[in-house]
Amino acid sequence: MDLEETLDRVVELAREELQIVRKRAHEKTATRDHSHDYHEAQDAADRLDHYAHQLHRLHDAEYPSGWRKRSAADEPDRAASSRAALTRRMASASTF
Repeated sequence: MDLEETLDRVVELAREELQIVRKRAHEKTATRDHSHDYHEAQDAADRLDHYAHQLHRLHDAEYPSGWRKRSAADEPDRAASSRAALTRRMASASTF
C-alpha cells in the first residue's frame, strides 16, 4: 500500500472505531462491559493500530532521517495515545 491508500484506510478505521465509541457512550455502556460492541471496538482498534504502524514506516521512507521531533521510544504506548488523540480530534470535528 502506498501513503494515500494507507491514510485513507486509517481515516476509515478511525471513523469506524469512533462510531462504536460514540454508540457505547450514548448507551452509557460501562467500560468493563465486554459486550459485542466491546469486541468490535477492540477489533477496530487493532486494525487501526496496524495501519498506523504502517503509516509510520511509510513516513520514515518518505521523509529524510531526523525529521521526527519525537521518536516511538519516547512514549511506550504511543499507538494507543495517538489513536485516542485522533479519536478526540475526529469527535470534535463537525464534518462527520
